[in-house]
Amino acid sequence: MAKPLQRVYLSLRGWVRAGKYAWDKYLRNTLANHASQFAHRWNGITSTDNACVAYYGEDVSRCRLGYRGVPGAPQLFDWEGQNCEQATWLVMNSIQLAGIASTESGFTIFPHLPLDRFSLAFPRVGLEVDRHALHGYVRTLRTGDLVFRVHLSDEARGEKLDVRVRGQRVASSVAGNWVQFTVHSEAGSRAEWSVSWR
Repeated sequence: MAKPLQRVYLSLRGWVRAGKYAWDKYLRNTLANHASQFAHRWNGITSTDNACVAYYGEDVSRCRLGYRGVPGAPQLFDWEGQNCEQATWLVMNSIQLAGIASTESGFTIFPHLPLDRFSLAFPRVGLEVDRHALHGYVRTLRTGDLVFRVHLSDEARGEKLDVRVRGQRVASSVAGNWVQFTVHSEAGSRAEWSVSWR
């Protein structure tokens, strides 16, 4: 029986705030790492093996469910995975780690990544964080006002904030490490915002 290498199955729930361990596990569960671990197996860029690297597997890069000869057990053996769950989880988890969450009235931004700087860009939402600023955008399906609540680092607390929407200064309110402001979003257009301090 082949010895399992490294599991390539991810569920980030429950340890988003586990800091460097969460980030390490996230990186180990990327499709890039899967390709490195199983260089001879290619399932595509949006799919990966879901039930693989099982202790009872004959080939750790192939999927295997069920047990041979066990009555009533599923008899599914040795197929190439075509499962988009892990790839989808990585995208959703990257949004969670970046701290982007939609709310009934808009968005909450509370970065969890253990990095001083990072950026995340998707067609409908993006965020860039550095030591003295957070910049982001949303592209909504409807026109309307969105309330943004952005969590600031401790070093920003008490600093003079520069809050902008589409490059123009806007009114904001601060409570503890949170700044709140309104972004008017036009359906289909990109609404950019930023919060900076010195």
